[in-house]
Amino acid sequence: MKNKISYATADAIASKVIERLSSSCVRIEVAGSLRRKAATVGDIEIMIVPEPELYDYLDNLLSQKKIRLTEPKRWGEKFRSFMMTTTGGNPIDVQFDLFLQPDPATFGVNMVIRTGCAEFSHRMVTMRSAGGWLPECYLVKNARVWDRATGEALDTPEEKDVFRLWGMEMPAPEERTEMFMPVWSEVEFER
Repeated sequence: MKNKISYATADAIASKVIERLSSSCVRIEVAGSLRRKAATVGDIEIMIVPEPELYDYLDNLLSQKKIRLTEPKRWGEKFRSFMMTTTGGNPIDVQFDLFLQPDPATFGVNMVIRTGCAEFSHRMVTMRSAGGWLPECYLVKNARVWDRATGEALDTPEEKDVFRLWGMEMPAPEERTEMFMPVWSEVEFER
């Protein structure tokens, strides 16, 4: 079961874990409610472009019982979820969800989806004709943006690339809530 912890506590814990994992990562950043600076955080979500050795490192932590699997077991190539108990005077259980991006090209779309609250993320991948913000000319599939006309995957390694394609000004992470209303850019962008 997830414990709700304060933003400050979650941020301090995440910083320590990121520091330990970073040598096995090409890129590592917080996402989710922690990135949105929510007052309380239920789990710590981290986006990672892994080096191959990260998988072995995590497997070793698991075998040494320094971390525990969540139920149901989610321990794959692109997603790993585990519980960790902090040390110190007041130990707490913290859930970590690692979104692993073996293909760095998926980082931008996944960072958009994993940073926003559920409503925000849903609207980002729902076509405008169905009440979302996704332009009709695109499709989001397998954490990539695809041009419907050509069938090509578009280059979106950063979340700003996704917002640019949507014709939206990129909101700060804290703004990515169910109350968010997009500001549409006045400039047309080339595909």
